[in-house]
Amino acid sequence: FNCLWEATSKIDGTNSKIAFFPSDGHIELGGKTEKAQSQHGQFEMLQEIGERIKPQLCAMFPKESARFAPVKNKETNKVQYYLEATSDAVIEPKNGFVGVELEEVPVYIYGEYFGAGIQKCGSRYIQNGNAFRVFDIKQQGWWTPKDVRDSLCKSLGLDTVPFLGIMT
Repeated sequence: FNCLWEATSKIDGTNSKIAFFPSDGHIELGGKTEKAQSQHGQFEMLQEIGERIKPQLCAMFPKESARFAPVKNKETNKVQYYLEATSDAVIEPKNGFVGVELEEVPVYIYGEYFGAGIQKCGSRYIQNGNAFRVFDIKQQGWWTPKDVRDSLCKSLGLDTVPFLGIMT
């Protein structure tokens, strides 16, 4: 009831993401799921964008800002433990376990890839070509507010989805 929301235009394309890992500065690309396949040059465009913004991302998120979280078992959603001593163990043995497996939490840039050949109405956006617009950024486990997302996108030279206003 009268709850205010930030409304943005829905672009009819395909979900895309760019993941940046501060620890070593590498970038991974993808769609909505891990099984997503590139559509009409999607991953190639994301690769070009990723390479272009990588120097700025490295400056914004230096190696020291890397954040790690425990790996969870996909079936049980419980933290994975080392059952035997390894050079990667991070805690002293306790109750037969010796450590927690960790993985880096990246900076995710989520957007919509759209234009010719994407969805039935793609050519209404762009007749001869495609584009990418950011709708969310998840910064090492935290969703950024609109003003932070917009500031990051401006610094990176990325377009955002059109903002329609605050609505109920």
